[in-house]
Amino acid sequence: MKKKVIILSPLFLWACWFTCPVTGTALEAPSYGNPSLSGKVTDKDLPEISGLAGSYKTKGLLWMINDSGNANVLFGVSSTGQVLGEFSIKNAPNVDWEDLSSFTLGRESYLLIADVGDNMAMRSSCCLYMVREPEINLSENKQNPESLGVCAKMTFSYEDGSRDCEAVAVDSVKQKIYLLSKRTVPPVLYELPLIMKNSDGVYVATPVARLTSLPAPTPEDLKDKYGKFRSQPTAMDLRLDGNAMVILTYKNAYWYEKESVETWDTAFSRQPRCLALPHPNTGELVIREALCLCPQTQNIYVSSERLPAPIYVLCPILYGIKP
Repeated sequence: MKKKVIILSPLFLWACWFTCPVTGTALEAPSYGNPSLSGKVTDKDLPEISGLAGSYKTKGLLWMINDSGNANVLFGVSSTGQVLGEFSIKNAPNVDWEDLSSFTLGRESYLLIADVGDNMAMRSSCCLYMVREPEINLSENKQNPESLGVCAKMTFSYEDGSRDCEAVAVDSVKQKIYLLSKRTVPPVLYELPLIMKNSDGVYVATPVARLTSLPAPTPEDLKDKYGKFRSQPTAMDLRLDGNAMVILTYKNAYWYEKESVETWDTAFSRQPRCLALPHPNTGELVIREALCLCPQTQNIYVSSERLPAPIYVLCPILYGIKP
């Protein structure tokens, strides 16, 4: 049976505590301070935080989603961890929601919910849902749950076969969606169009770069039962100009930067800047699967599955977008 993508509009309107030695040369990147605890999520409705995005509408607001096995709900959360609002996403089942990305097109701000988890690489296709960013008042207590409609849904498959993915980001400048495979070695960056015209069928995510410079687990990591997984990417986000990417793994976060004329394949051939996080054995950020780069402040927020879920923030010391 021919698969079809559901189009809900005539046009798809996506319209340091620890040292972290790195070898090689990286392009100049902003300096970030040591990670500090911003708050903790204790709300029982957010037991498995798998996606995190910074709000374009409300400074200081974070958006969060849960992993598979949970309801199809979008949460608005303060940077201290207080849940301020819940939005049930209509017609968007949570098969395995794994990442969340905020972006703008024109004068509208949107959120991209990535239903892309596939631990066993068995899904013939995955889905991306776009919703308009709702309003939340930071000064109010938790608001009554609301429902939110999907602007558009993209069904897609990978050019080279099924892949598990937990890291998705939107480049609204170049109008592309990027997906980073989790369990392949090295991880592979895939690309989809952000603007989708009316079309039948399943979109195809094409490979555009290999992440060959992501640090591998160290001998010390491998002494731990789960240490072999510490280099797997679990989230990512892009700077506003689309020329810097921060990638989260189960161990640390890594900053990649490129010139506007360069490809991500070239950028990934260089060693990244390591943004060291508390060591996994400290019991903080036990399963770190959520990260965002906030659009207004450029703060990097990181959170984890399991309650209470800490929210750590890394603040830029010097920051400037290259012309």
